[in-house]
Amino acid sequence: MESDVDWQGGRRQFAVVLLSLRLLAKFLGFVAFLPYRGPEPPLTRELQDSVLALRSQVPPVLDARSLLQQGPRAHGAVLTVPWLAEFLSLADHTVPMLDYYRSVFTLLLHLHRSLVLSKDGEGEMCFLNKLLLLAVLGWLFQIPTVPEDLFFVEEGQVDVFEVDTNTSEHGLDGVPVVDQHLLYTCCPYIGELRKLLPSTVEFVAERIGSNCVKHIKATLVADLVRQAESLLQEQLVTQRQEGGGPGQLLEILSVLSSAENIAVGLATEKACTWLSANITALIRREVKAAVSHMLRAQGPEPAVRGDRRGCSPACEHHAPLPSHLISEIKDVLSVAVGPRDPEEGVSPEHLEQLLGQLGQTLQWVPPVPMPTCRAASGKCSVELASLFVTDQIPVLGPPTQHRLERGQARRLLHMLLSLWKDDFQVPVPLQLLLSPRNVGLLADTRPREWDLLLFLLRELVEKGLMDGKR
Repeated sequence: MESDVDWQGGRRQFAVVLLSLRLLAKFLGFVAFLPYRGPEPPLTRELQDSVLALRSQVPPVLDARSLLQQGPRAHGAVLTVPWLAEFLSLADHTVPMLDYYRSVFTLLLHLHRSLVLSKDGEGEMCFLNKLLLLAVLGWLFQIPTVPEDLFFVEEGQVDVFEVDTNTSEHGLDGVPVVDQHLLYTCCPYIGELRKLLPSTVEFVAERIGSNCVKHIKATLVADLVRQAESLLQEQLVTQRQEGGGPGQLLEILSVLSSAENIAVGLATEKACTWLSANITALIRREVKAAVSHMLRAQGPEPAVRGDRRGCSPACEHHAPLPSHLISEIKDVLSVAVGPRDPEEGVSPEHLEQLLGQLGQTLQWVPPVPMPTCRAASGKCSVELASLFVTDQIPVLGPPTQHRLERGQARRLLHMLLSLWKDDFQVPVPLQLLLSPRNVGLLADTRPREWDLLLFLLRELVEKGLMDGKR
């Protein structure tokens, strides 16, 4: 009992120290970065370069890089990282562009990628300790002043320290110093998830149950019914050949009843086997998709989150961030190729709006700093075009309309062709149109969809998108 009291006292002491450090770090960040804060980053490249040249001569008020390197090595990341995140959250737009602070953000990103949530194991960082680090780092990376191109830097391009998530008996990371109360205090937005999870769980359970019933009915039950029909047909043919009477008909009905019982047993066994093999992956995927959708619905509009970085005061566009737009396009692709309800689909208006936003993002001035964003957008756009020409997009609309009309598909393809020709600054992987999966989809389409493919190929040639330079 005495050891439990001492342990609770140590946990409370850690909470007091951590919360005090976070408060002091926020005040220090406010004092250090307030003189440089403005409504937006420098308007021109020349002004930005001059600001960077001046700011790079000012030594940092806090050696965050050394502290960040020492904390995880001493197995004290659970104490060091949260207050450093508070300090950096007050940074202005120019800070992440400075070489020193960019290396700090890169170290934090590497640490975030190295943390994997799992059950507590011997020598591993405690679960709630790790969850606190992931939550505060994820919150920091969502701040508009953090440049999104940071997340597309290949790990081999930067010199980062090796993060050791194994703990030591002398370090805090291996001690369960974080409880739920401290976690919700440092990350109050996590508490909002508790309100979303009940409805999410109910929605996912109904969706998974519906999909499982459809799968079992379409495969296992249908196959067993065909076997029963074949057995009954054989018995009827035998009865006609032998000229049997009512007695043989009763015998057939008895055989049929036995076949039903056998079929029920086989169906139950196969259904349980299929569920045990697939239900975990299905639930994990559906929960992740449902939570992502709810969080996006709860958040502000993409144009607001984008904070119009790099735009002049007269700019009136509302382009979303490339990362958000790529996520939206992937949602459409998943609706087309993944398990879904019959009521789930995409409206033609939403598709046109999505491609319009893609054009606005690609025309962003200054351009998207990293070509990885454009490459990912190009790949997603080609996959979207292949679904247009193979008529694989489920459309929301009147009961008689479940697919895109021909005119709608041509209009959407025209928009994609215009984007590929005028707005992309990296090669578009058009060869994906003839990937094995897409060729298989083409082989299953009706003849009229071949017209859309021929239309697309002809336009690609006429617009010069198939020449050697591209």
